[in-house]
Amino acid sequence: MTNSSDESTGIKDRHRIAFARQMPDRVHSMAGKILRRLDSVCGRFAGPGTKASNRSEAIAPASCDSDEGNQVSPRRDKFANIPYSPLSWQFSEESTADSRFISLIILAANHRAGSTLLQRICNSREKTLIWGEHNSLLRHFASIYYDAVRFEEIGGEERENFFKQSENSNLWTASMCPESEYAQRAVVESARAFLRAFYSQYRENHDIIGFKEVQYGRSELELLRKCYPEANVLLLVRNPLNTWKSTPPSWYPSLDYWIEKWNGRVNCFRNFAAGDPNCHLLRYEDLIRQDGKTMEIVGETAKISRKQIKTVLANKIGGKKGELEKADKKAIGDRCRAEMEALRYI
Repeated sequence: MTNSSDESTGIKDRHRIAFARQMPDRVHSMAGKILRRLDSVCGRFAGPGTKASNRSEAIAPASCDSDEGNQVSPRRDKFANIPYSPLSWQFSEESTADSRFISLIILAANHRAGSTLLQRICNSREKTLIWGEHNSLLRHFASIYYDAVRFEEIGGEERENFFKQSENSNLWTASMCPESEYAQRAVVESARAFLRAFYSQYRENHDIIGFKEVQYGRSELELLRKCYPEANVLLLVRNPLNTWKSTPPSWYPSLDYWIEKWNGRVNCFRNFAAGDPNCHLLRYEDLIRQDGKTMEIVGETAKISRKQIKTVLANKIGGKKGELEKADKKAIGDRCRAEMEALRYI
């Protein structure tokens, strides 16, 4: 018979894991503090004998170039020594209506980088509909893939043995899963189906459908590219000094966290754009000053004229001006130097 206290603790564990999965990036740090405090009360999270520092890693954000920190698994201890590159897709397919449904995507490295301005520019064309942010919902699909494939690497041998031995029911099959290619196809098809249904409103009379987002890293970029291989992706960056100056501090746990995010995503964007001809890295400053090459890229991908771009640029809305403290300026200048140099900011 199961001990009632054990059942209660197990329920608490599941609730806390579900809670951690739903945390957006900007509050992961606070969630970690809350769950570590709950840990001291409940006495366990990942299992008996697990140190609190290890348990907190399950919900702490990872480096921003991959954004794997959103992944939480109650059996993560089994994954510790398995080498793995997330979203290393193995299957190919023919172009379909679903794979062409989203044709233009705008991603910004951080908030206050000009993604809404670029969205407005694209929407100045009558038959274009670029939706706003969707709370990084694709991170859940990337997380499903991550968990499924990691688990498949554990249970792959069980699957092989089971089918090699004529589906022998006397074999251990507790972790037996389909091959990773089936997880990949399932995630891609599910993500496409969700986005097609989600963005079906006002679909009529528009021949370019897309969205903008400011929370995505490498895992989500890889998933988007697999879902929509022909889509144009505009990756927007901005000088970190000006970006932080216009960002409400309450949006991020700390400047250190924000710097890590900026560095990781900018590095991700640069590498991704370098290897994908339909992926374009844009600087906000070049857009504002109407740089010739930038205007050409935006005009071609969004199918709009320079006159349309200039009209939107002339109509300034929103925005926020703040002050940059000397200590913050030094911290950003020192720790973002490598990426700032790569982007020709210094």
